[in-house]
Parts: sequence; C-alpha cells; structure tokens
Amino acid sequence: MSWRVYEAIPELIVLIPILLNLKGNLEMNLASRLSTESNLGHLDTYNMGRDIIVGNMVVLQAQAFIVGSVSGLFAWFMGGISDGEFVGVEKTIVLVISSIFSASICSLILGTMVSVIIVYSKKLKINPDNVATPLAASMGDLVTLLVLSLCGDVLIRFQGTIFNDILLIVLIALIPYWCYLALKNKYVHDVLFAGWVPIFSSLVITSIAGIVFEKYMDSYKGIAVIMPVLNGIAGNIGSLYVSRLSTDLHVGVVNNYFKTFVTLFWIHLPTEWSFLLLIEIFNLGDTNINLLFTIVYTSMSVLLMVIILIFAHKATHWFWNHHFDPDNYCLPTLTALSDVLGTIFLVYQYYLLFLLGDKTNYIEQKS
Repeated sequence: MSWRVYEAIPELIVLIPILLNLKGNLEMNLASRLSTESNLGHLDTYNMGRDIIVGNMVVLQAQAFIVGSVSGLFAWFMGGISDGEFVGVEKTIVLVISSIFSASICSLILGTMVSVIIVYSKKLKINPDNVATPLAASMGDLVTLLVLSLCGDVLIRFQGTIFNDILLIVLIALIPYWCYLALKNKYVHDVLFAGWVPIFSSLVITSIAGIVFEKYMDSYKGIAVIMPVLNGIAGNIGSLYVSRLSTDLHVGVVNNYFKTFVTLFWIHLPTEWSFLLLIEIFNLGDTNINLLFTIVYTSMSVLLMVIILIFAHKATHWFWNHHFDPDNYCLPTLTALSDVLGTIFLVYQYYLLFLLGDKTNYIEQKS
C-alpha cells in the first residue's frame, strides 16, 4: 500500500475487507430488492416506482452511515487486538470519518446507477437480476477502495484539528435524520429494520479476512491484488445466483436451477484467467504468474466457487422457508463466507507454492 494514510493508520488495512463486504452487501441488497420489485411490476407505475426507488435510496444512506460508523470502530478494535496496541483518538476519528464518507458517497453513486439500470432493463425486456446485482458487486469494491484512500489521504492532513471533530459530529447527527426519512416512506420503512443481524454477523466473520490479510500482505507478492479478484468473483457469481433464486421464489416460478448452477460455475473460470492475464501483463503487485501458479490458483478458485454456489442454493431456500426475505438475509452471509474462505484459500495457495519449490512470490522478511 503506497498511500501515506495506510502507513500512518494501519487499521485502514483491516477496514478494507470489512467495509467492502458490509457496504457491498447494502448495494447488492438494494439491487436484489429493486430487481424483485421490477419483476413483480411494482416499478411500472411512475408514482409508485418513484416512491420505491427514492425510499430505497434513503434507506441505503441510513444503512451506509450506520455501517460506516460501525465498520470504522470495529476495524479500530480488531486492529488493536491484532497489534496489541490501539491507535489514538485523533487517528481513530480519521478512520471513522473515512469509513462513513466512503460508504455514503459510494452508496449514492452506485445506488443511482443500479436504480437507472433496473428501470431501463425492464423497458428493454432484460432481466435486471442478470445485470444490476453483478454491477453492484463488481463496481462497488473498486469505487469504495478509491474513495476510502482519497478520503483518508485528505483527512489525515487535518488530524488533530477541530475540523475533523466537527465533521464527525455532523456525520453522526445525520444518522437519525436519514432513519426518520426512511420511516416516513411506506414502501421501505420495514426494510430499515430488516437484515441487520446477518449484516453485522458478516462484519464479525469478515474481520477474520481482514486480520489474515494484514498478517500476510507483506509476505507474499501480489496478494493485495489477487485477493479482491478471487473473493470478488466468487461473491459476485454467488450473489447473482441468490438474486435469481429469490426473484423466482417471490414470483412463484420454478426453473432448472441445475443448469443455472453449471452455467454460473463455468463462467468464473475464463473470468479468473482473464484477471490473471491482466495482472501478468501489467505486472501488478510484482506478481509472477507462471504455469504452476495458475494451476494451483485455478484449483483454489474452483473449490471456492463450488462451496459458494452450493451455499447460495441451500441458504436461499432455507431463509425463504423460514419466512425471511433472501434479498436481505442471504447476501451478507454469502459474501462474508466468500471473503473469509477466499482469503484463507489464497494464503494456503501461496504456502503450497512455497512447499512445491516456487519461491518467486515469497518476500524475504528483513530481520
């Protein structure tokens, strides 16, 4: 990590997988909810469609502010536990503000994109489940990481000043305002209270990935570049499967899910290989992508993809049968599982390559 803020506040590294997972869940939940509303015909009427979309955007901001606050504090806590020392109040304020700003700004950008795409997908007779959820999942990580880095880099310059203190107070004060607006909308007031348990459960689960990442990022070349690829592709495809299953369950349609399962499974392989090729061409992370690396990586990605797709199928039906909306409850759990398993599999891959004699991606630690 070359950003100065990551060197000054290492807890931001712990924050990355936590915030990406939680904020990504909010946007994928939004995409899945609106896709279901669209397929049910609730967005066809202008007034009703407008109220549903605006209400969902307001809920998204309320959730983003809450998630940003909790993610920042949790990253501070987990970073302190891992390092044996907690950062001071001034750096913690920078951490929390950066987290809130990133979640809010990215939710506004991606939420707007998702809403527009879903509306026009219906007009073009395209199933929004096939477009909106993958877009929210794939674009969210990149935009959030960029905004988080920029916000942190700017705010670190005001560390210890009254500017950051006032800014934090204002951001915290906006949380009840967003919640008030959401409660006034009859289409989304229930959404504000739904799905928090799996979302914050995923926070605890994903923190494991953050700690593992922080521990090994300086030991293996390219792990910071490859981790979001492996975790993101598995999570995105799994989320797409959940979204399609959820829509069918709401509509009351039964499709050939084995065919969908197999199709989604095979989609991930050329996607993984394409990213590996790009990493090698542009020498991202100084990673050495050789034949052995590709074989071991492919094996890990196949194992992860099978686990995620099976979990997506079982969990979606389990939540539906127990009267929980899979749009709100299944996605957070699935993406958290993808992050943790993907990070652990990736570390094990590098370790396995080391045992097989390939030490080109191992970084010798200076004594």
